[in-house]
Amino acid sequence: MNKSKKPLAVLSTAAVAGLIAAAVTTPVSAKTTALAVNGNDTKSYEYNFTALKTSAASYVLNGASDPGAALYNDFLSRKVSMKGYYDDVKAAYVDASVVNTAAATAYAAGLPFTLNTFTEDTTTPTVALTPDKVSVDSTGKVVVTPADPSKTVSSVSAITLTTGLSTVPTLPTTVNVTLGDGTTKAATITWSDAAKAAATYATAGTVTVSGTLADYNNYPVSATVTVNAQLAISSATSINASQVKIVFNRPVTKASAENVANYTVNATAFNLSAVFGGAGSVAKLQDDGVTVILEARVAELANNVSFQLKTTGVTDTGFNTIATSYNTIVGNDTTAPTITSITASAGASGTKNVKVTYSEPVALGTIGAYQIDGQNAVAAIDATDKTVVNLTAAQTLTAGATPTLTVTGLSDGINSSSVINQQFTVTNDTAAPSVVSATQSGSTIKVVFDKEISTTNFADLSEGVSTSDDITLTKQGDGTPYITAAPVLDPSDSTNKTVLFTVLNTVYGSASTANVQFTLKNIQDVNGNAMNAYSKSLTLAKDAVKPNFISGVLDTSDNKTVYLTFDKAVVDPNLTTSGLTIVDKSTATDVTATILAGAAVGDDTITKSDWTAVAGGVTSSNYVKLVLPVALTSGKTYTVTIPANTVADPSGNKNASAITFDVAATSASDTTKPTVAKAASPAITLVGGKNVMHVVYSENVQLADAINPANYVLDGATLPSGTVITNESATSGDTKDFAITLPKDGVTTDVTSASLVVTGVRDIAGNVVNPTTLTKFNTAPLIDLADTKVPTLVSATATGSDKLVLTFSEPVVANTLVNDGVAVTDGTHTATIDLNDSAISTLGNTLTVSTLVNHAAAAQALNTIDFTQPVTITVTAGAVKDAAATPNSIAVIAAADDVAVADKFVDNAAAAVAVTDAGAGIHDASGIKVNITAPTNAATDKIVKYDIYITPVGGTTYTTVADVQANLTKLETFLPSKAGTATALSTADGTKLSDGTTVISTFAGNVETYIIATDDKGNQALVAHEASAAIDITN
Repeated sequence: MNKSKKPLAVLSTAAVAGLIAAAVTTPVSAKTTALAVNGNDTKSYEYNFTALKTSAASYVLNGASDPGAALYNDFLSRKVSMKGYYDDVKAAYVDASVVNTAAATAYAAGLPFTLNTFTEDTTTPTVALTPDKVSVDSTGKVVVTPADPSKTVSSVSAITLTTGLSTVPTLPTTVNVTLGDGTTKAATITWSDAAKAAATYATAGTVTVSGTLADYNNYPVSATVTVNAQLAISSATSINASQVKIVFNRPVTKASAENVANYTVNATAFNLSAVFGGAGSVAKLQDDGVTVILEARVAELANNVSFQLKTTGVTDTGFNTIATSYNTIVGNDTTAPTITSITASAGASGTKNVKVTYSEPVALGTIGAYQIDGQNAVAAIDATDKTVVNLTAAQTLTAGATPTLTVTGLSDGINSSSVINQQFTVTNDTAAPSVVSATQSGSTIKVVFDKEISTTNFADLSEGVSTSDDITLTKQGDGTPYITAAPVLDPSDSTNKTVLFTVLNTVYGSASTANVQFTLKNIQDVNGNAMNAYSKSLTLAKDAVKPNFISGVLDTSDNKTVYLTFDKAVVDPNLTTSGLTIVDKSTATDVTATILAGAAVGDDTITKSDWTAVAGGVTSSNYVKLVLPVALTSGKTYTVTIPANTVADPSGNKNASAITFDVAATSASDTTKPTVAKAASPAITLVGGKNVMHVVYSENVQLADAINPANYVLDGATLPSGTVITNESATSGDTKDFAITLPKDGVTTDVTSASLVVTGVRDIAGNVVNPTTLTKFNTAPLIDLADTKVPTLVSATATGSDKLVLTFSEPVVANTLVNDGVAVTDGTHTATIDLNDSAISTLGNTLTVSTLVNHAAAAQALNTIDFTQPVTITVTAGAVKDAAATPNSIAVIAAADDVAVADKFVDNAAAAVAVTDAGAGIHDASGIKVNITAPTNAATDKIVKYDIYITPVGGTTYTTVADVQANLTKLETFLPSKAGTATALSTADGTKLSDGTTVISTFAGNVETYIIATDDKGNQALVAHEASAAIDITN
C-alpha cells in the first residue's frame, strides 16, 4: 500500500505558505496579497498570494503534473529572486531587500518579526513596481498580463565607452529606452559602485559594467568599456605640404592635443620650425577625439624632405600622459590646391562676405589675388581653418546674384595653381529665425532656433515686464521681471542655434512651481534677420535637487589642473578659497597650505565638456576646471576633499556632503635612478645620547623603502635592533631626507669613519638606487659614530677580606669625582669602598679593588660581611665610566637591583694550631695530638672541614693551598666541631708524616703543621702554618 501521500491529505493551504516562504527566503503571511519576483528574463512578475498558495497545495498533494499546480510550477521556474511584497493597506510594494534586512536583524537580536506589522508601519518605505501579472485563466492556462506599457522597458540603447588604464570613463547619466508603448525616452542611470571604481579598469581589454534605471523598476543596463593600454600614437603622416595627421590609440583631451608646445620638429618647437610649422602654426583635434591635425602657417613641408616629430605632454581623456613619442614624417605633396566651394548668403541689405574653401590649406602670403566680377577683394586665411579664405568684396552682393571669382597666384607653399575662374550664386537669406522649442533647463529657459543665431545684438536687448521689452518672464498679477540678464549661446551646441535665458530663483516664492508667461522678440540670425515675436506659457518647477559629484581627474601633464564633473550645471565654486583640503596619502600629511599657497578667486572656472572656456555670459556648467597654485609632487597620491555646501547650482542647491576623491600625480617617463648622499657635515649627530645618521636622496623615494632597516648595512653588519628611521624632509609631503637613529647600546666603541651601504630604495616611479657606500660622515677631526653604550656591571666577586673583583660589560676606569661609590652589604653589615682611595688594577673588562678603604681612609674589611646571608653590592651612578671620547658613565645600581656579590675567599685571620704528643707507648700517627686553637670565623664563613698536613721542621716551606696540596699528603680531616680541642690523629693515618717521613719510636723533634680550611661554597684557604716545639712519641 502506498502511504507516501497520506500524511499530506490534511495539508491546508495555510500550511503550504511555508513552502512558499522557503522559496522566497522571507516569512510571508496570509495578509500579504501579492508577491513580485525578478524573472529569469530580467522582467518582474506578480503572483496573487492566495492563488499561489492554492496552487502550491495542489503541487504538494497531487504532484507537479496536477493541473492545479500550474501557477506554482510557473512561479518556481520563473523566479530568480524576490523583488517585493504588496501591502494592501498602503496599496504599494515594499522592496524585498528592505524586508530581508529587517527580518535578519530581528532574528539576530532574538526578536519576533511579523511581515504585516513591518510593511504597514508608516516608516517603512515603499517602492513603485509595475510587474507583469501572472495568473491562470478559466481553462487552467497560465496567462501573463503585461504591466502598463508606458512604464515597462522593451529595449535599451547600447552604451559603448572608451577609457585608459585605471581611469573611470565618463559614464552617461541617461540612456535612451524604448518603452512598451513604443515611445522613446531618456532614462536616468544609477551606476554600480564597481562601474565608478578605477580598479575596474586596471587591465587593458573590454569590461562590462552595470547600472539600473530607478524609474523603471531598476531595469538593468550595462555599458561595454574598452580599456586601452598606455596612450600612444597609432600613426603620423603628412596629408599635404601644410598638414600632418596624428592618430592616437584612444581619445585625447582637447587642451593637451591642441597645445603646440607638445610638438617639436627636429628638436625645434613646432611654432618656430623652418622645416614645418613656424609662427601661428596650430594643432586641431578632430571630432573623432583621436585625430590631431598639425597645420603649418609659415614653413610648408617640401616633397621628399623628412623630419622627426617628437610628441610629449598629450593626455587621454583620463588625463594619462603619453610617453615621449618619435615619428618620422616625409613630405609628399605634388598637387596644387583647388576650390571645393564658394558660399555667400545675403539678407535684405546684401552682403560683402564670401567664403572660399580649398581642397587643402593654402600658404600664408601666397593666397593669391582675388577679384569678384573684376573688382579686387580683400582676402584673409581663416583664423582656425587654413583651407578657408574669407573674402571681403569691394561691392555689395545681392541675393540671387551670380558673380565670378577669379583667383591668381594661389599656392599651397609647394605647388602653385593656374588662374582659377569660377562662378557662384549668392543665396537668399531673408527668413526670420523661428523658435523650434522653449523648455526649462534647470535655472534657465532653453530656446532652440532653426537657424544659427548671432550674438551681435544680445547686449542691446531689453529685459523687463513691458510689452516693449524684448525679453519678459512674468507671473499673472506680478510686476516683477524674472529674467534680468542678457541671453547667452548654449556652450554645448556647436551649431549656435540654442540660446539660454537665466531665470531668477525668486520666481517660485515659497512654492515649488511657477506658472509664467515667456515672451521673446528681436533675436537675430547671422544675416541680421530678426525673429518674429514669440510667446509661450510655461510651468516652471523649482530645482531642489542638489548637485552630485561624478568625477575628479588630475591632468598629469602639469600635475596642477584638476577636472571636476558634476551631474548638473553648477556655478563657479571658487574652490581654492572655499575650504578645499589636500592630503598626501603616503605620509598622511595635510599639504593644503603648501599646494594652495597664493590661492585666489579665479583658480577654477566653469568650462565646456572639452574643458575649453565657455562663451561670455555663461555662468554655469557641469564642468569645473581647477588649477592649483602649486603642482602636486610627481609619484604621490593625494586625497582631495571639497567641504559640504561648497558647490552650488544656479538655484542655490549645494552639495549635501563632503566630496572626497584621490588623484595620482605622475611623471610621463621617469627612468632616472635616485641617488643618495650624506647630509652636510656633521652628517651624524648625537641626539639624546643616540647617534643619528642623516642621508639625503636626490628625489622623493618610496617611504616604505627608505625607512626599512633591511636596506642599510652599517660597518658590515645589519643595523642594530631598535634602530628607527624617520622622514625629516623640510617640505611637507616630501620623502627625500631621512634620519637613521641608532639605539643607545647600538654603538659600543668610537668609530672614526663609519661605512653605510644603501640598497633597494626606489623612487616613486620604481627606479632603484644603485648600491651606494657612504663613508666619513663628519669632517675631521670629528669622529663619525660615538660610543653611546653605557657600561654595566656583569659580576662582583669577593676574593679576599680586602679584595673585590668587579667585571663590567666593557673596559672602565674609576671616576675620581665620585666618592665612596661602592658598598657591599649583608643587610646588617656594610663595607663602603672608595674606588679613588683603594688600590685599583684593571685587566680587560675587569676592575680589581684591594686595600679597601672608604673616603675617610678607614679600612674596610669584607670579613665583617656575613656571607651566610645574601650579600649585594650597590654602585653610585657615574662611579665608573668607559674609555669613549665622550665617556659613558655607569647607571646607578641600587639595593633594589639585588646584584649579588660572590663569595670566593676563606677568612684566615687569627688562626693558630698546636701539636703535642698523645701519650707514652703510642708509636704511630695516633701519638700526635692537634689543637686548632684559634679557628676561622666559622659562623660567617660556614667552614665545613679542616685538612691537616704535618712535616718535620727543616723541609720545604709552602705558602699556598695549591703548593701544600701538590707536595704533601693530608694526614686527617677534622670537622669544625674539633676546633679548640687537642685531638689525636687516627691510627689509620699510619706511620708516615705528610712529607713521607717515617714515624719511629725514637722520633722526637720539632714539626711544621699546615691547616687548609674549606667553606660551604668550596672556597679554600691556608689558615694556619706553624712550627711546634719538639714532641716525643716514644714515652
